[in-house]
Amino acid sequence: MLHSWLSITVFVVVSVRSILKVYIDFAERFSSEERFVLASGLHCQLTVPMPSVIG
Repeated sequence: MLHSWLSITVFVVVSVRSILKVYIDFAERFSSEERFVLASGLHCQLTVPMPSVIG
């Protein structure tokens, strides 16, 4: 039982670290203006289809 919890914990830690590394690389690659444009564009892509799906 302890072994399974240990393996799950290690898996979660490794996953979170890899995700954070990707996010940090992404943040360093783009300037703040480009990040804002990308984030707002992604936000529009996520929110615009919703009313058509609901309606």
